[in-house]
Amino acid sequence: MNDKIKRFFTEYSREKILALFLTLLIWLFMISGTREVKDFTVAVEVTSNDDIVLVSEIVEKVHVKVSGSLFAFARIREEDLKIKIDISTKKPGIHTRFLDSSMMPFGDGIKTENIFPSELVFKVSKKAEKVVSVEPWLEGQPPLGWKISGWSITPEQILVEGPENEIEELEIISTERIFLSSIKGTVEKTVKAHSAVPFIKPVEDVPITVKIELERDMDIRMFSKVPINLDSGKEAEITPLEISFRLKGPKDILQKMEQEKVKAYIKDQPDKKSFKTDSFYIKDLHEEVELLGLDKALEISVIKK
Repeated sequence: MNDKIKRFFTEYSREKILALFLTLLIWLFMISGTREVKDFTVAVEVTSNDDIVLVSEIVEKVHVKVSGSLFAFARIREEDLKIKIDISTKKPGIHTRFLDSSMMPFGDGIKTENIFPSELVFKVSKKAEKVVSVEPWLEGQPPLGWKISGWSITPEQILVEGPENEIEELEIISTERIFLSSIKGTVEKTVKAHSAVPFIKPVEDVPITVKIELERDMDIRMFSKVPINLDSGKEAEITPLEISFRLKGPKDILQKMEQEKVKAYIKDQPDKKSFKTDSFYIKDLHEEVELLGLDKALEISVIKK
C-alpha cells in the first residue's frame, strides 16, 4: 500500500504538476470572467469655508449598486468608500450636484450600475455672528409644595453663528432642558446652549451655569368640626365639642393630612375640676405647618367627670 502511494507521487510527477497548474489557470480564468452585482453604502463628506453655512439637511450616505469580478471586489475596503463634495466656492443659494460613476471610489474592474440618490441638493447661506442673551429652558413643574422663586444664569450672553437672515432676527438662545420635577431648594445645573432655530450654534462650546431657587409653595386649608380633647386623656364635658380652624403650610403636606386624623387638644389643668380657656393646639403638627388665628374670640369650657 505504501509503495502505491509512493509511486503515485513519484511517477510522472512533472506531468501531474503541469495538469494541476493548468487546472488552476482554468479555474482562475473562470472566476475572473464571472461578474457579480453587489450593493455598497458610500459616505458623503461635505467641505465648505468659514464664510458660508450649509442650511439644508446633509445626505450623509448614498447607496450604490456595482458589478465586477470577485477579484475586483476583494480589493474594496469599506473605509475607502467615501466621496467628498466641496461647496467652499458656492455663493448663497440652492445648488445641485449630480453624482456619476467617475466620482465613485471603487477603482478599476468595477462598473457602477446605479446610484441613489443620484443628485444632492445644497442650500448655502452667508454666515453671520451675533451676541445674544441666554435663558434657561425650564421644563415641567417643581414637585408639589415647591415653586420657583428665581433663577440666575452665567454667562448671560454668548456669541452665536448661523445663516445671516436668521441671525439678524435672533435675540435669545436657550439652554438645554432642565427638568424641574425633581428639584427642591436651591440647585445649580451646568448645561450647554440649545438653539430652536436650525443651523444656529454657539461659536464656542461654553458651559452655562444655571442657578435655580425654589421655595415652599404655601397654602391654607380649612379643617371643620374637629373634636376637642383634653391632652391628659381624662374624660370631661367640653363645650364646644368641636372646632373649626385653618392651617397654613406647604401644599404637599396639607394635602396629605387626613381630616379624620386631625385632633384638637387643650392643655389640662390638673388642679382644677373645671376651667375655661381660649387656646388649643394640634398634636404632632408638622414643623412647617402653623395654626392660624381664629376669626372670632374663642372660649372653651371644661368640666371634668
